[in-house]
Amino acid sequence: MVSNCTNGGVVLGRSFPAGIVGRAGTYTTITGCLNENQSWIAALRLNKPFPSGIAGSTYGTISYCANLGHVIAAQNFDVNTYSYTMSGGYYAAGIVGNTSRYTDADMVPYTPMPEVYGCYNTGTILALNGMRQRALVGDNGGYIHDNLALQGCVSTNDLLYGDDPSEKEASGGSARDNRFVAADELKATTTIADTDGATSISWLNSNAAADGWVTYWVATPDSSPNLGYPSLNRQVTWAAEDLSTATVTLAANAEYTGLVAVPKANVVLASGRKLTQNVDFKVVPQDGAIEVSSGGAYTATVQGIGSFSGETASFAYDIGPGDLANCTITIDGKQFNAAAQQPDVTGVKVVTLGKSTVDPSEYTFELDATDDKLTNGQAVNVGAYKVIVKAAKSSPHFYGTNKTATFSIRSVSIMCSKADEPVSGNHAEPTSITIGGVELPWWSMTSHKDDTIDDLIEQGIVVEYTGH
Repeated sequence: MVSNCTNGGVVLGRSFPAGIVGRAGTYTTITGCLNENQSWIAALRLNKPFPSGIAGSTYGTISYCANLGHVIAAQNFDVNTYSYTMSGGYYAAGIVGNTSRYTDADMVPYTPMPEVYGCYNTGTILALNGMRQRALVGDNGGYIHDNLALQGCVSTNDLLYGDDPSEKEASGGSARDNRFVAADELKATTTIADTDGATSISWLNSNAAADGWVTYWVATPDSSPNLGYPSLNRQVTWAAEDLSTATVTLAANAEYTGLVAVPKANVVLASGRKLTQNVDFKVVPQDGAIEVSSGGAYTATVQGIGSFSGETASFAYDIGPGDLANCTITIDGKQFNAAAQQPDVTGVKVVTLGKSTVDPSEYTFELDATDDKLTNGQAVNVGAYKVIVKAAKSSPHFYGTNKTATFSIRSVSIMCSKADEPVSGNHAEPTSITIGGVELPWWSMTSHKDDTIDDLIEQGIVVEYTGH
């Protein structure tokens, strides 16, 4: 884990230069880190240097981090005068230049989905036009959610590469609830437009309860320490107001997640001021309150955060069904057999945020009919196919749909018995092939070693197997 780190200097590099970490592995978590407004991150290389405020690349998780500094793809950069010439380097970004998963020989991912959430960017992202510079994430192969960026921080006015269907080189990630906001919205002096009263603090803290409130954002009461933008709880130095005498009522019951679930509360001070959950206070649910309930089965309290302190009296709440979209889904793949294939019921595993496995009776699944890799609506060829998982109508724990799962068909190796083993090795090989009516020995195929069968067919070359 990399936590509570701050960069305020200049970082120059040719590949993956960043304020906190250059390249982070699959199980690396980067959290509570800042790249300050006086910092510069400069990539001095063409092609794909991935300069970024927090990490050049990650296969893991980035949460509750902010970039306030400059990020640039540069031909040159003077550390004494901060003068520069921009270059054609791809994927300059505010938080991370690239999110990726490791894949096998068939390009099927086998490591967990990288994740970026609870982060914001105010820093200026600089590169020549068309270099895929983005406000939050460059090439996205992960799950990017609940992040904010200051309007005007990047010339493309795009949050991450891969959101648009035309951006074909993206690494196959997904995103939700990321958006640009105005300065006063990001400073939490006003609510975010077109939301149900959300502020930047509540937006960025959407996952703080599930993470145990170890690291989270608070509203900054003046121009420091982050120029008035959200501060980390570790940065709080100002006096807090007591809320222990506030009036507390239930606003909404909690939803099932497999973890201790958190309800929503209304909190009003004696002065009449209404406070905001996950901004001014957090709700502390009953210990062990996980299962769906009714009749006010559980009790919770309110504790002040940020500019508030103290704890209120308890209030009653229940837990209702939760959104299936919050579950993690894995599906066992199959080997190519030239026929249409489907996932097996026993090969589909749905896991809650609490790491419990969901009973198969609580969901259904089907191939995503919009997947352009399907052949006449069927999964036939080698590749990863999108799968839609839906909560069953009779499910006591879930509602909604999850579209994050994939079903993979792997390539199959052709092997021969020991008796048939060729002298050159233990793999079955043709003794000859026919190309354009001309029979050639197998070794002549080295001239087409980078071609697949489909490539050869497109070239008008017919390859016939003639035995081994």
